[in-house]
Amino acid sequence: MKYETSHVPVDGWRTCDADMNPSHGGGLPSERGGPSPCFLFGQARQCTTRAWSRDLVRCFVKERNLKLDNAKGILITLVVIGHMLLPIQGTTRGVTNFFYMIYTFHMPAFVFISGLLAQRIYTRVPKPAHAPSGNCAQRHPHHAANVSAGRQMATLDALQSTTSGSSDASTMATVGHFNGRRWCSTLWLYLLFQFVLFFSEIPAYGRTTRFPDFLHTSGAPWYLLALLLWYLMIPFFAGCRGKVLPLRPVCSNRRLQLSERRAQSDEHPQTGRRSLPDEGLQAGRQLQPSESRAQRGTPCSLIAWILLTILSLAGGYLASGALAGLGDFLALDRVIAFAPFFFAGYFVGPERLMRFLGAEQECVLSENPIGRTDIPASKNAERAAALTTADDRHAAPVAGSKRVSSRRRSPEEASKRAGRGIVLLLTVLGLLCFVLIGTQTFDRLLPYKNVVYGAWYYRFHPEQNPAAYPGALATQLWLIRLAWFAISGLMSFALLALMPNRRLPLVTTVGQRTLQIYILHRPIRDLLLAGGYITAAGPENSAHVLLLIALSILLTLVLSAGILQRLFDAIQKLPERLFGCFSSCIKQA
Repeated sequence: MKYETSHVPVDGWRTCDADMNPSHGGGLPSERGGPSPCFLFGQARQCTTRAWSRDLVRCFVKERNLKLDNAKGILITLVVIGHMLLPIQGTTRGVTNFFYMIYTFHMPAFVFISGLLAQRIYTRVPKPAHAPSGNCAQRHPHHAANVSAGRQMATLDALQSTTSGSSDASTMATVGHFNGRRWCSTLWLYLLFQFVLFFSEIPAYGRTTRFPDFLHTSGAPWYLLALLLWYLMIPFFAGCRGKVLPLRPVCSNRRLQLSERRAQSDEHPQTGRRSLPDEGLQAGRQLQPSESRAQRGTPCSLIAWILLTILSLAGGYLASGALAGLGDFLALDRVIAFAPFFFAGYFVGPERLMRFLGAEQECVLSENPIGRTDIPASKNAERAAALTTADDRHAAPVAGSKRVSSRRRSPEEASKRAGRGIVLLLTVLGLLCFVLIGTQTFDRLLPYKNVVYGAWYYRFHPEQNPAAYPGALATQLWLIRLAWFAISGLMSFALLALMPNRRLPLVTTVGQRTLQIYILHRPIRDLLLAGGYITAAGPENSAHVLLLIALSILLTLVLSAGILQRLFDAIQKLPERLFGCFSSCIKQA
């Protein structure tokens, strides 16, 4: 059977080479000079049941985003450095400024990237039309195979409809699917992390509790606990994605379209000549940008994110009054404070972010007889623009009309230039925030330090420093969190915008193994703190501080070793394997 590739991203997934074998045409399209022998949606129905299972495993593998991997590598290194400097910060200007520059943005950026990568926690899958019962599937195994193949074909039909933008995807009957395996894996890592830290913090901080408390946490495991709660919230907001709240009624949209078509049919926008009725109708069909502007509204995801941000700003008062003893129960203070960053990443998605940053080169299916499918969309747009310019150049000008320049920019090019300008502006503002936090924290911003931890508002203690909380700021503490949202968001955006979208030595590998570094570095840091190695010389000694930073980077590289990754993966999958063995034993019994 003949295979071709589409090279169209579908929710972070791309079609890959069939066998990843150079003898079968494997490798990248640029290396082969042509399409790879992969799976094409249009030829899906020619596959047999056995071929479906084989091709689905081989042709749908997740492609890593190198820009995000590089950003995660930098962020996890900053996490280790920040935890090393935590016991000695607050006394000297240099260490304090550097420490709070890290803490201002490194966890918001990490949480944002976690939201970007949480797209498959809850998905809508096609609902099978007919499914045999369990007894029928046991008596006739080929029925189960046929149903499995039918579900796979329905899934790919849904993906194809979503990618092509057809209306069948919205009317197809779907059911929600929550990724319980990933949630349980995160729960297992949280319990394991909390259990290990219970013993490592005894020599470091002298903890005297008899048993680990899994419901209260204020240390490093809060991040995994917050992920568990955010994952459970995703099904309630998944329906907001892709939906738009119209701003204008349908009747006004139709009137606007009719008026634009009449104006377009009266006079040609480039030649200035009067057009015939047929030409007017043809011009009316080209009003897609104006029609989209008329039909455009406010995305429901934007409305949901604004409501979440308002709830996060008001949630800082939750531990006051009757709930004063809430404390660090389920790490709710940080769950509420960092929720806007997580759902901002979830609503935006990795592909939209990469497209906005200009780090994505889309490839589309070409309809030419040659059959090349690896032609970038930008090249097609340039060719179409060149042909249009050539046609307009040969058009006969009307007497008294002004000649239109052939170098006139297309709307798509103008939109790209505006997008690049916005990215540049936000990046510059983010770099200015780095300079502000890195130079002014110790002198002016230290009274507001608790905001970077996502703490409850009562922990700010405005009554102890009235000069730092003048006027209404002492009662309107949500303004401080709002300013932190803006500053940390700009700093995170600058980091992502400046991060290269290619493989970097060591950095990319570290970014692909952040979870094991995050869990394993804390017990080592506690043992170093208990031994007195971190506080040996003090923050006044610059050489000691630089040595701590170098030790943190070295520890990050060591914990990203491949042998530790295999060990960590085995520990992470241990509950799943035990559950599988237990299930098989029950079935055999």
